[in-house]
Amino acid sequence: MDSNKLVIAIVAALVIGGAAGVYYGAAKGRSQGFDDGKKAGLAEATENAKKEAAAEINPFGEAATPVNPFAEEANPLENVKTNPFE
Repeated sequence: MDSNKLVIAIVAALVIGGAAGVYYGAAKGRSQGFDDGKKAGLAEATENAKKEAAAEINPFGEAATPVNPFAEEANPLENVKTNPFE
């Protein structure tokens, strides 16, 4: 009778130990995966912020006004009554 109780106690201890190990491993893996995902998300957010800041700072971007004031016409004083360039 004592050997049956000993076998049942050993099996119960193994089941409880296995369940605790699975729980601990799952919790550790979940937190590690969360940390890895958080690092990847922060790296992506940093890159996006750098690109947006560079686009806002660049004065020669496509949305900015043209740098050459004479790009469309060579003489801005053409319609003036007295033109010093003629």
